[in-house]
Amino acid sequence: MGSPLVEMLDELEGLLSEHGSVSTRWYERHASMPVDESRALLDAFLKQRGAKAEASYMLGGKLKGGTLSFQLVGARDLAEAKKLFENLTTEQVYSIHSIRLDAVEPLASLNSAQDMELYEQVQWQAFPSLDFHP
Repeated sequence: MGSPLVEMLDELEGLLSEHGSVSTRWYERHASMPVDESRALLDAFLKQRGAKAEASYMLGGKLKGGTLSFQLVGARDLAEAKKLFENLTTEQVYSIHSIRLDAVEPLASLNSAQDMELYEQVQWQAFPSLDFHP
């Protein structure tokens, strides 16, 4: 039996193989852990098993020109995207994925589907008498 970290990384690798993408928010709910721990685990996965996944990052802060902005950026575009910010206040792993996503739309669609699955589970557990229609 491996260490708890190795076991969690193995589980995460299995989920990544099954779903193609795992977001920090989805994994924190799936594993019943705080979102900061989920984000740290995805970051550890990238550091230790990075050849098996790519990352998308959430960047936030003040753009050159003064506008406040939050952007979802693929790892390939991270360095260029960071140059757009005058003051970068947030840079964090948003998700990892086993397929190369060239646009935000497929990632957002997958994330939305995962969220709906979780919301439906939570709704039935918390409010079994309500009819849930997003």
